[in-house]
Amino acid sequence: MQLTSNKNSSCDDTFTCKEILGQPELWQKTYTQLLKKSSEIKDFFDAQNIHPGNEINIILTGAGTSAYIGEITRYAFLKAGFHRTQAIPTTDLVTHYEDLLDTETPLLLISFGRSGNSPESVAALNLANEHCKKVSHLIITCNPSGKLSQKADPSNSCIFTLPPEAEDKGLAMTGSFSSMVLATTLIADLPNIQEHQASVDTLVALGNEVIDNYKDELQYIANKDFTRVIFLGDGPNLGCARESHLKVQELSDGICIGKFDSFLGFRHGPKAVVDEHSLIVYLLSNNEHVSRYQFDLIEQIADQKLGLHHIAIGNKIRDKKLVDTFIHLPESSSCPEHFLPIPYVLVAQMLGFYKSEALALDPDNPSKNGAISRVVKGVTIYE
Repeated sequence: MQLTSNKNSSCDDTFTCKEILGQPELWQKTYTQLLKKSSEIKDFFDAQNIHPGNEINIILTGAGTSAYIGEITRYAFLKAGFHRTQAIPTTDLVTHYEDLLDTETPLLLISFGRSGNSPESVAALNLANEHCKKVSHLIITCNPSGKLSQKADPSNSCIFTLPPEAEDKGLAMTGSFSSMVLATTLIADLPNIQEHQASVDTLVALGNEVIDNYKDELQYIANKDFTRVIFLGDGPNLGCARESHLKVQELSDGICIGKFDSFLGFRHGPKAVVDEHSLIVYLLSNNEHVSRYQFDLIEQIADQKLGLHHIAIGNKIRDKKLVDTFIHLPESSSCPEHFLPIPYVLVAQMLGFYKSEALALDPDNPSKNGAISRVVKGVTIYE
């Protein structure tokens, strides 16, 4: 089966394939929809006194892949001047809210949910309402009928619902993830949303370039005999690395074990995981200061002859001979670093999809024993 961006292709009739390929178009739709909603969100921020420099805590929260949205987009809020921004998973808030919630300082809780029905997400919203003296909610979701949306109180809440196409039908979050990352990144700098049109156009171009120019190479790599996959990234790309390792692991039904780390962090012990069956993926920064550290590690791994295959994705690399595959995206040079995870995650999604196919799994529902499901099951929330 060939993964292709041909509009006339049946794409093997899998939701996951269509949802991967549809992302560049979805990003443009997400931006257009957010433009229409931007005045309402600005009014909400004004009413709740949510502005850079104000004494307000921001917590970006979700479960699983939705939590990684927060890890990535935290950098956009920090750059916009919201210096008290944290990414805390709902799965941590539910168990340790007494330690993690500053109940005295005004809080903006930004909740992410594809379905909006994860028990922990609803519980985290309830805990914030119950324990914080002043809390505001921004809910970013793909499902307007989800429990998160239904629980929202108009007096202290605002909801941004993504275009319908963002609600993936497959098990793995693909378009829902990247479009929620885009929407949140733009919301962090909402007063300047019009000026980000150029960045969105660049993201769309980069996404199409990955799909159109590297699909055959990624399919070839996915058919290699790797049982471990390691993604390395720094800053906002560390969250992307975390999502990427999960994506290949999910879509391969755990046959390919995923790992992730920062480039510097990987030297301090985690590098021991690399064996002759390891695929290593480098998510490169377009920040010259950061990339120096990254290229040093890439050189060391090449010198030590570690791993089965090495992929780098970015605007440049010190020496192409240090990797087996270089996904060259020169246009990413002009993109703010915190936007890079949006096109970068396509690499993991495509690798995961092709590996699922190579293993004769169903990419829409790769879990043979039902260990994982589209919406988590069996969670009891205790008082």
